[in-house]
Amino acid sequence: MIKKYDIIGDIHGYGEELKSLLDKLGYKQDANGTYVPPEPDRMAVFTGDYIDRGRENFEVINIVRNMVNAGHARAIMGNHDLNAGLFHTLHPEKQKPLRKHDEKNVRQHQAYLDEHNADLEQGEKNIAWLKSLPVCLELDGLRFVHAMWDAPSLDCLRKAGIMLNDNTIAPDRWHDLEWQRQKPEQTPEFEAIELLTKGFEIQLPLGVSFMDGDGHKRKKARLKWWANPDKPDLMLHEVVLDVPPESIPDMRASDEIKNEIRRLQQLEGNTVFFGHYWQRGEHPTVETNSAICIDQSVAKDGHLAAATVTVEDGQMQNMEFTSVKSRPPFVPPPAKAVSAL
Repeated sequence: MIKKYDIIGDIHGYGEELKSLLDKLGYKQDANGTYVPPEPDRMAVFTGDYIDRGRENFEVINIVRNMVNAGHARAIMGNHDLNAGLFHTLHPEKQKPLRKHDEKNVRQHQAYLDEHNADLEQGEKNIAWLKSLPVCLELDGLRFVHAMWDAPSLDCLRKAGIMLNDNTIAPDRWHDLEWQRQKPEQTPEFEAIELLTKGFEIQLPLGVSFMDGDGHKRKKARLKWWANPDKPDLMLHEVVLDVPPESIPDMRASDEIKNEIRRLQQLEGNTVFFGHYWQRGEHPTVETNSAICIDQSVAKDGHLAAATVTVEDGQMQNMEFTSVKSRPPFVPPPAKAVSAL
């Protein structure tokens, strides 16, 4: 049987761009306003991060949720969706939010909070839906995760009973994913969900560091784990992410880093689609057929992109890219007080 999947990257509250992309892919709205695929045996797959940064967070959730409920789409959890679940959930004993309501966290979540606080009833329904999403998904030989597919991390969450058979987080176990503020090391379960939704970090070479967006000195950087480790003269700046170019010395990626990439790409022949990494360009760049990033930075004056993949008998036969240009980034007003949970 031949099936098609329209795999859509991070949306971040950019509802107009989502509607434009669905229109461009041929989806039409039915009498209830739900987007319907243009042909049978075709559906959308969303790779997470539906909220924060844009102005239409509620609209994005409504579009995706309606498509999922109608059987026209599947959706997984991104790190912003995970963070929102923790932000709006109290510890069962401490009765404090699982994600601290400090200035940094409120600022990152402000675009969504503006809508949430204006309609708390609908906001709580939205958070409940985000919390119900699976962490990962497998369909017809394809795998979907927000940041990185890592079998040991998945096994860790399953064995701990935190992730259920449908790959969702057990409703009564969210507190086990709380960042332990007073401890030098986090739990294996915390590290596992971080890896799956935020990616893998490597130690930068001795003497190399950079200042992150919050003014903190960093000696680790996220690894571009889907890079081609066999590329001749692979350079360090080609395999680290979010580091200012001037902070990276002009040096080749070490054998240790290349071997780490090879280890992380041991995906048992399955192609993994993911978002999260703020790539640039109108369409995704395919560096290896085993792992393909679909996030083209819609919230940073980039594009909202989709990969339309044709699958026959569990084998990927064809892949085409579609994208729409985003509007200029939305800059939310200064952080406001957060309503009581």
